[in-house]
Amino acid sequence: MKKTFIIPALMLLAATLLVSCGASVPAETEDDTPPVTLAPETGSEVGIGLVGLANPVVLYASAKDVKKATGIMIDAPDGATDISYSVIAETLANVDFTFDGVEYTFLAEKTGDDISGLYGEKRNEHPLDKNKNAVYCEVVSGSETFRKVTEKVGDTTYVLLNVSGSDEKTISDLFGKVSK
Repeated sequence: MKKTFIIPALMLLAATLLVSCGASVPAETEDDTPPVTLAPETGSEVGIGLVGLANPVVLYASAKDVKKATGIMIDAPDGATDISYSVIAETLANVDFTFDGVEYTFLAEKTGDDISGLYGEKRNEHPLDKNKNAVYCEVVSGSETFRKVTEKVGDTTYVLLNVSGSDEKTISDLFGKVSK
C-alpha cells in the first residue's frame, strides 16, 4: 500500500517542480538588443525595462534617448520639474513632468489612434485652433475628470494629459509649449 501511495506522490512532486521551474525561466527575446542600462557617470540611457508588464516600459534619462528609441522627439517644457522619460511597448514615447505644481503626461506615437489610454464619457470636445488639428477634451472616468489635448502632425499623434489642478486654458497653453 505504501508503494502505491509513494509513487503517485513522487510523480506529482516531480510534475509540480517541472511546472514551477519552467515558469520561472525568462523567455528568450527575438531582439538580441538588451535593454539599455544606466550609466551613472554620464546619466545617459536608463535600462530599467519593466518587461513583465502587458505593455513593457523602458525608462530613459533624456528626450534624446527617447528619440533614439522611437524616432519621436518629445520633451517637457522649460521650467518643468520631476521629469521622467520612458517608452511604452517600444513605440509610445512618454514624458511625465510637473509644471507650476501640477502633474502632466505627454505622449507621442506614430499612429492615428487615440493613444491617451483614457476611457470614459467625453465632454466639452472641441478644436483649439482654426485648422482643427489640436482638440481639447475632458474624459470623465469614475470620480475623476481628465483633461487632454490631442493633435496629429504628419504620422504622429501627440497627447498632453492632466487629471487635476489644471483647466482648459492652462493645459491648452502648455500644449503649445510642449508641441513646438
